Amino acid sequence: PVQERCGRTALWRERDRAIVKRLLSTLGLLTLVAVAFSQRPGPPPVEQGQRPQDGPLRILRWVIESAPKQRFSGQRTMELVVEGRPVQLVEFVWREGHRTRIEYPENSPRKGFIIVEREGERLEFDPGRNEIRRRRGDMGGPDFVLERIRGAYSQGHVRVFEFESADVAGRKTIGLSVSDPQGNVAQKFWIDREKGVILAAVQYGRGGERRGYFEFTRINFDPTFPQGAFDIVRRGARIVDEADGPQVPWKVVLPTWLPDGFKETSRNVRQAGEQRVLVIHFSDGRRHMTLFQAPGRREFVLPPREASQGKTLMSGRVGDVWVAVLADLDARAVDAVLKSLRASD
Repeated sequence: PVQERCGRTALWRERDRAIVKRLLSTLGLLTLVAVAFSQRPGPPPVEQGQRPQDGPLRILRWVIESAPKQRFSGQRTMELVVEGRPVQLVEFVWREGHRTRIEYPENSPRKGFIIVEREGERLEFDPGRNEIRRRRGDMGGPDFVLERIRGAYSQGHVRVFEFESADVAGRKTIGLSVSDPQGNVAQKFWIDREKGVILAAVQYGRGGERRGYFEFTRINFDPTFPQGAFDIVRRGARIVDEADGPQVPWKVVLPTWLPDGFKETSRNVRQAGEQRVLVIHFSDGRRHMTLFQAPGRREFVLPPREASQGKTLMSGRVGDVWVAVLADLDARAVDAVLKSLRASD
């Protein structure tokens, strides 16, 4: 929906700055929102000894092929874990094919923010700055995740099971559980049995703890959208074009080697205190890696250790730029990524 995805700007209303500081201090977790989803309370876990069959692959293909035909409006709750505690946001979502609009209620810390995804671009309206930022379309959403899972499943890198699932937003669902070859569950999806829409999903950490989720609480498959629903028009708003990625005053450091299947899925700038930090997220649809970087003689503040539980965190320097890699990969792979980092031309 990705993340997904809350926490993408640093300027919020004054009364919410305490919340913002906690969110910004966990940069690594925020990059997972685009693919961090939830478990509907009650569904039974995958039974021991259950074997994947051809059914899950057909379901994945059906959901992916249904995406261009999806049309709905609804309300969903999104949760992410910040410093060991869950933080929830409510989102109002409109979708028509690959076009999406997200707004927030009056009591939300993101009141007034608008996000529009359309035709390969992402628009974000920041009411505090009266600014519309134009970026490349985010490749971290549910459709992208399922496409990556389908590829990994076909190659035997993940296991996918159907499970008996509960209703979500009053709709019957199909449950899919994704695990590594050893049986550790990484994600679960609750898919509308008639429309193929992902109504709820969850992502788990290595220890089985829930790392975040989204879940629709209300959905309408016969909406009426006003004219210009998938555009953002605000009087006097400044247009900031970041279609080629956010601009930073240093040569961006990028890996020259990535684990098989990994691709860049998002790139954002976060404000950590007085320092701007560039955050680049990579994923193969199942595993995730975040690259943080900022220039200067002093190392920037990394995500707190408790937020990195179950992940490998390594840091170093490339020229005048401090870098850190946070990933659910083993130390050997993270070290190889870190050693491959080079300043871009």
